Amino acid sequence: MYETVWKEIDSALSEERLWRDLRATFDFTRWSSFDKFDDLRAFIRRELSAAGLEVEDLSPPADGTTNFAGWTMPLGYKVNRAILRGASPGTELLVDYAATPQALMLYSLGEFDSSYELEVLTDPRSTASVAGKLVLLSNIGAFDAQALLDSGAVGILCDSVPRARFIKEGEDLDETFEWRNYALPLWAARRPGFGFSLTPKQGARLRESRSHGPVKLHAQVSVEAYPGRVPLVGGLIRGESDREILLLGHCDECGADDNGSQVAAMLELARVLGERYRRRGRPARSIRFLFVMEVRSLQAYVRDEARARRVICGLNIDTIGTDQNLATTLCSLGENFPSNPGFADDLAAELLRYLATCYPTFRWQRRSSDLIDNILGEPLIGGDIPQLFHFSKHHHTGLDLPENVSTRTLKGLATVAGTFAAFLAEAGVEEASWLLGLVRTEGLGRLGSLAAPSGRRSEPERNALVERYRSKLLSVSRLFSDPPYQPTSEEVAKLQLFGDRLTPAEFLREEARRLSIESLSPYLPTTSHHPRNTDPHRTLVPVKLFRGFLGCEGFSEEEAVKLGQAGVGPGWGAPMWVQHLLFLANGKRSLGDILALLEQERYRVDAKAAADILGVLEARKLVRFRPYLTRADIQAALEKLGVRRGDNLIMHASLSRFGYIEGGAETLIEAVLAAIGREGTLMMPTFTYSWIGHPPYDSTKTLSRVGAVSNVFWQKYADLRGAHPTHSFAVRGPKARFLLEGQLPSDSPVGRSSPPGRLYDLDGKVLLLCPMLSNTSFHCGEYWAGIPYLRVPCRIIEHGLCREVVVEGMPWHSRFDDARNMLAARGAFREAQLGENTAYAVSIRDSVDAQVAVATQTPERLLEPGCSCTYCTELREYCKKRGRET
Repeated sequence: MYETVWKEIDSALSEERLWRDLRATFDFTRWSSFDKFDDLRAFIRRELSAAGLEVEDLSPPADGTTNFAGWTMPLGYKVNRAILRGASPGTELLVDYAATPQALMLYSLGEFDSSYELEVLTDPRSTASVAGKLVLLSNIGAFDAQALLDSGAVGILCDSVPRARFIKEGEDLDETFEWRNYALPLWAARRPGFGFSLTPKQGARLRESRSHGPVKLHAQVSVEAYPGRVPLVGGLIRGESDREILLLGHCDECGADDNGSQVAAMLELARVLGERYRRRGRPARSIRFLFVMEVRSLQAYVRDEARARRVICGLNIDTIGTDQNLATTLCSLGENFPSNPGFADDLAAELLRYLATCYPTFRWQRRSSDLIDNILGEPLIGGDIPQLFHFSKHHHTGLDLPENVSTRTLKGLATVAGTFAAFLAEAGVEEASWLLGLVRTEGLGRLGSLAAPSGRRSEPERNALVERYRSKLLSVSRLFSDPPYQPTSEEVAKLQLFGDRLTPAEFLREEARRLSIESLSPYLPTTSHHPRNTDPHRTLVPVKLFRGFLGCEGFSEEEAVKLGQAGVGPGWGAPMWVQHLLFLANGKRSLGDILALLEQERYRVDAKAAADILGVLEARKLVRFRPYLTRADIQAALEKLGVRRGDNLIMHASLSRFGYIEGGAETLIEAVLAAIGREGTLMMPTFTYSWIGHPPYDSTKTLSRVGAVSNVFWQKYADLRGAHPTHSFAVRGPKARFLLEGQLPSDSPVGRSSPPGRLYDLDGKVLLLCPMLSNTSFHCGEYWAGIPYLRVPCRIIEHGLCREVVVEGMPWHSRFDDARNMLAARGAFREAQLGENTAYAVSIRDSVDAQVAVATQTPERLLEPGCSCTYCTELREYCKKRGRET
């Protein structure tokens, strides 16, 4: 399905240009100096512009203080000189920035030119003796360095190169140094300082000398600090839709492979894809390239919600030039987050498999999500961003040089990324259907491996994987937007429909549901709900208030202590279990629910520790807590609203509007049923809007589109469900048959004999556990007053057969403000505070009559401003005939 795209992109990619751009990027970034970053930004902008892309420089301020959710934007700086050598004439030159700039620790600041006594502290337990000295350590983190500098240390030296069996090992590592991008504090350190990385051999010699007596070194460091810009450059290939496929990679690190490779690949793909769409015309979807400072500038990017939400999916490219002939490691595909599963990592896996058939020695593996630059893949944004990266022995060392990069591997993985972007940007329904099959196959393979004796896992893990692949199948439909159309015969005739007369998105959703039932049924959960954590803190209901990852920078000492006691220590962002906890904190889950889900992902988290972390974040306004409501809370609100035994109600309900309801929809429904008793009747809308383009309406199967409560009600509690194809109602109680009988599928859903019309005859009540304007009975007032409504072709399944009906009198825009204000002025609403919102009750006769008055006296108030849809056009003509100004 993608092979043609692959071959075209692979043949157009140039290893010569890839090498040229990698070399150029390395020459800019090896200095880790913001003046060179500025030069690189200009270089990227020129190359993107030459490739014909729309270029944006969105680089946020580098001021040392701006902080996005615990990530501080660094202060810009320019390195003029940095040398470290023995203090005596003719002694060893340890570091010269001009020759090995990567040995200067990132964010070294200040002006120094003196000799200092070298204090060898391998694991310092106290900072009391460091004032005025250099401190040599075997390992260092930014928070440790901050404490040393704040205690008077002039600079930091570190001589370790972290080893990892089968990844970083070998004698050559003794003669190189670790590039340290997170060893000095870039946030508000009280005293500036500098740092140098030494090779293990250099460190061993210094330690040996120090064992015989004091050692003095001479350091010269000249760094100018200034407000600058954090790199963030974008290039856009504009498609027919503004929804985007994203390719991104960081451009701020010093390595040839871990930095230069992804910049080179993206620039070359910008040329190849730019030329492709100049020849072929615009793709169906836009392709955006983002060159970023790792994590930090994306934290700024996602502040613009509208921009971030245009991303459908993408691929984060990081370190893709590793020569596998020189490494024992595997290329890794990191999946998107379990809290926001999508199809993209399955497509990327398929492309990596195909690459392995082209390069038989190519090796790769699949990994769970990690903290790199897939910020846009978190649930608050909703993208789907797997990661492609390859750690090797050269990673973050002085050996990450151009000569150690394989342009063959680089080209191969660039082909993967380019095919990923082009295939998805161009995909039609046929390609999307193929994707569904791919995701299904991937899911069955992984579920099968869990069932194998060698891969036995717990039932919760298996259930989690089933739910993930259900979501992955449904995610394919995100490639297509639901077209904005009024389903009149004229507009339906213009639609491109598939399968059973469905829009592309609906067709794919239906196919996804079918595949879920057919393929995943053998693996369906045998438990109906997640196990509940019994800790008293489980009733907290957190809501994440920021987009992106949580960092650990910029917190006060008191906050840092609290976080540390809860298990969150300083580091490159908060631990992944904290990120996952926050991703699940959507205000619709209690902490108990979240902890149960984390356990499915094999994160065992103490409820008190999680609550303490959330408490610190709440004080920072990064999290808020919603009310935890019980049945007693609902019963008290219903009593205040005047709901009584024997009432005939129509209830509109939003499950999450008031907080977290213990027991969910069942608790809410059962509280209302208990309040009205067996003598009362409860009706709920179960609208499906089954006009052409949507699946046909089957009263026994079609899910409601108006909320979880309505689906639980008709499936579990209702005596009857109506036959109307767009606006069905479900009812429980002695008046059920009266409310639903007599309405034909072709009748207006708000006509005089409709279920709301019958409730009007019973002098029923409207219960609004939702926004006040979600009151369907207002539409009755418009239609009864003679407002022209639409005629809409719909489909319905009766006795197993599908037929088409034309529904008369279909409502459209909801303009209820005047009627609401009229009722409020008369005191017609009863109100009750429930959690964080207000619930309302009102007579259905008052509601209908108020909208009749508006529709009769000021029908122009029902127009949607600036709208030229069929409904508004006909209503505008109606108003003119009535002599009303529009």
